[in-house]
Amino acid sequence: MTIHTRDLEVRIAAAFAQQTPSADVTVLITDVDDAVCKLEQAAASTRAAALDPTMVGGAALVAQGEMNDVAFRLDRMREAKRKLTLRLSAVKESERQARRRANYEAAEKERDKLACELAEIYPSLASQMAELIARVKANDDVIERINSRFLPEGVSALLSAELVARGLRGFQENVHTVPSIKSELRLPSFTFSAHQPYEWPPRQ
Repeated sequence: MTIHTRDLEVRIAAAFAQQTPSADVTVLITDVDDAVCKLEQAAASTRAAALDPTMVGGAALVAQGEMNDVAFRLDRMREAKRKLTLRLSAVKESERQARRRANYEAAEKERDKLACELAEIYPSLASQMAELIARVKANDDVIERINSRFLPEGVSALLSAELVARGLRGFQENVHTVPSIKSELRLPSFTFSAHQPYEWPPRQ
């Protein structure tokens, strides 16, 4: 039984010489498995022939040579499978790390872009919002004073600027409490300071 493994041996060598994808290494291991099965059958056959006591002289030496050749190639294929299995684990880990690196670099790139946008937009926006809400609060204080003590006859109580802007009649809608921008808003200072950690609300 003649088993040709030359092409397979070339593929095995290439798998160790370059970064072969794990899918290709998996296919290669399957092909090596097939070769091992065929060589095991050939080894049994050539061994039986070489040990045949009716064979003598040159024929016996040829049979011995065939037996040794098949046994040698079988050992090589078994060793190739062992090392390819280890190689497969290493290649899979390399591919896993490559995917992680790609995800890391993509996240880092998006992070840097967002950091630039945040640095460009937030300080001015937070300052504007804090200044606006401060004026709304000051106006609310005036409105509360007018509604409680100085409301002219024949007019309804004034609503706050926030309620008017949001189209609300109050901060209670049926059974639901409506969050107030003025009360709930928190705007951390862009540059941290223990003395002024927030743009809004102002430190008491």
